[in-house]
Amino acid sequence: MTQQIVARFVFQPDRAAEFLFDEGQLVTELHVDSIEEVMEYVLQFDDALEDAIVLVPGLINQESGKRIYNTISLLDSTAAALAQEEAEALAKAEAEAEEEEGA
Repeated sequence: MTQQIVARFVFQPDRAAEFLFDEGQLVTELHVDSIEEVMEYVLQFDDALEDAIVLVPGLINQESGKRIYNTISLLDSTAAALAQEEAEALAKAEAEAEEEEGA
């Protein structure tokens, strides 16, 4: 039996009512089959999310017999990846501009 991934979405207080039923609720949890499925939700609701956390099932601790979950904060990871892409694109554009000036 495959363990499902747990995705927790934290909505911005002013947008939570658009997605959640209980007044004052900011967090919801979904059980999904893949990180790709979680990322689809993140991309779909990005402007309304404060955070998206994924709990990925890992190994079972031999001493306790409990499953260990790896935690990933997707918005932080996504923001870091986007910032890296932007920095690389900017560096490439600057290098190309310097080449054109030197030619």
